[in-house]
Amino acid sequence: MNQIDKSQHFHAIYKQTEELTELGDSRLSQETVESILSIAQVMTEIGQNCNGFQVEIQQQLEPRATAVNQIDTLKKVQEQLSRIIEVTQGSARPSKTIQDLISSLNKWRENFLAMRHKIEIAEQEVRVKQKRLNLDLELKDMQNKVLNSSYDNTQKLELLKDLLNFEKQLQSFPNSFQGAVNWKNLEQEIDQLTEQVQAVKIEL
Repeated sequence: MNQIDKSQHFHAIYKQTEELTELGDSRLSQETVESILSIAQVMTEIGQNCNGFQVEIQQQLEPRATAVNQIDTLKKVQEQLSRIIEVTQGSARPSKTIQDLISSLNKWRENFLAMRHKIEIAEQEVRVKQKRLNLDLELKDMQNKVLNSSYDNTQKLELLKDLLNFEKQLQSFPNSFQGAVNWKNLEQEIDQLTEQVQAVKIEL
C-alpha cells in the first residue's frame, strides 16, 4: 500500500463529509446554536484536512504523476480541492450552500480515487515495458555469448534454440492494454520467463 493511501487527512475529509451531511439535513433556521457551531467546526476541520492533504498530494503524488505523464490529470483534482478549501473558508464566489459543499466533496473524492488509479496503471505500464526491454537486451547478449563461447556446435545449437524460443515468447506478448489487471498479468508472465532465462544463464 502506498503512503498516500494511509493519509489521515484523506480519511478525515471523507468522515467529516459524512458528518456535514448529517448536520446539514435541516434548514438553518431550525437549527440550534449548538448545531450551527458544530457545522462551523466541521467546516473548519474539513478545510484544515483539505489543506493538509493538498500538501501530501504535492509531496507524494506529483512526482509519481510527472514521471508517468499524468500531471494534467492530477492538477485537475488539485484545483477541485483548492475550490473546496475556498468554500470552507467562506471566500468562494458566488457563495456555496452546505449541500453544494457536500456534493463537491463527494465528486472530488470520486475523481481523486479515479486519478490515483490512473497513475497506478501508468506506473505499472512503465515498469512492465522496462522489464520487457531489459529481458530482450539480456537475451540478445546471451545469444552473442553463446556464439562466442567455447561450446561445441551441438551445444551452441541447443542453447541458441532455447534462447530463440524465449525471444519468440517475449515478442508474442502484447504491447498495450487498457486495464491494470492485464498489465499485472503480463508482468507475471515476464517475471516467469525471466526466471527461465536465468536458469539457462547459469549454464553460460
